[in-house]
Amino acid sequence: MKKLFPIITLGTVLILTLSLAFYFVVFLPNKEKARLELEQRKFELEKQKIELQQTIDQENLKIEQEKAKTPTPKPKTAYDICFEECTNRFSEPKNGTCDSTQRYIYSRTYAKFMCQMTEPACKTICSQPNK
Repeated sequence: MKKLFPIITLGTVLILTLSLAFYFVVFLPNKEKARLELEQRKFELEKQKIELQQTIDQENLKIEQEKAKTPTPKPKTAYDICFEECTNRFSEPKNGTCDSTQRYIYSRTYAKFMCQMTEPACKTICSQPNK
């Protein structure tokens, strides 16, 4: 038993020493290296995020400038709507007969005359059914 004790003690100390050596020589440097790589990746991602945001801002600015260059359509007044309705009401013959074509020509002239009238008169005439 006395001979076995020093061998067991020596084995335990050897295992403990090798474990500590592995921890300080292999594990800690790899852990630190992994941490540094992670920080580097975070930095690169933040940089890409900033660049992407700048690109998006530039594109939005271009779009806004293009919108500013193109004129916005004027909203239609009630008279404009009435004019379109009058013009569309008399725009095409109903069927291909000569009689309908003659009525179409008459109606088209009537529509031009009617739509050049004042707004109240236009509304009055447009509200009448198409004959």
